[in-house]
Amino acid sequence: MLFGFWEDFFYYIQHEGFERIINLFWYFFYLEAPRFILMDLIVLAVIVWPSKKRKLKYEAARNAFFAENPLISIIVPGKNEGEHIFALVTGFREQTYSNIEFIIVDDGSTDDTYTICRNLKQNGLIDIYLRNEERGGKASAANLALRYATGKYIVHVDADTSFDRDAIESIIIPFYLDSRVGAVGGNIKV
Repeated sequence: MLFGFWEDFFYYIQHEGFERIINLFWYFFYLEAPRFILMDLIVLAVIVWPSKKRKLKYEAARNAFFAENPLISIIVPGKNEGEHIFALVTGFREQTYSNIEFIIVDDGSTDDTYTICRNLKQNGLIDIYLRNEERGGKASAANLALRYATGKYIVHVDADTSFDRDAIESIIIPFYLDSRVGAVGGNIKV
C-alpha cells in the first residue's frame, strides 16, 4: 500500500512536469515555504546571535576578573562541623580561582571541630580560625567572620556544602558582567 503511494507520487511528478506542479501548488511555493523559511531564520537569529554575544560578554567579564585578581574572603560559620570542614577546605583549595582567604568561625562546637581547624590552620589551609566558647548563633558567627574579612568579595558558605571546581568564578563573575549586581546566590542541589 505504502509502496504504491510513492510509485504513484513519482509517476505523477515525472509526467506532469515541474511547471505544472508549481502552478498546482503555487500557494505552498510562493507563500507557505518562504514564510516557514523566513520564520526559521528569524528564530535562529534570535537564539544564536544573543547566545554568542552573551558568551563574548561572559569571557570579557571572566578575563577582567582574573586580570584584577581580587581577594575573595570565604566565611564559614558553623557548630559541630568537624566531619565536614576538611572536605570543604580541600574542595575550595582545588578551585580554578585561588586568591582566597578562609575564615572559619566555630560557634561553640562540642565535637572535634577545634582540633581539625587548628591543624588546618597550622598547615596553612585556612587563614583565620575563630572560636566562640558559647554558641551565639549562625548570624553572630557570620558577623564575627565579617569583621576579620579583608577580601573585596565575601562568600558565605555552610561547612557541609561541596562545590564545583569553578564555583568561585561562577559566584563572582556576575559582578563583572553588570555593575548593578550587589549580591549573588546559588542553587542548592541535593
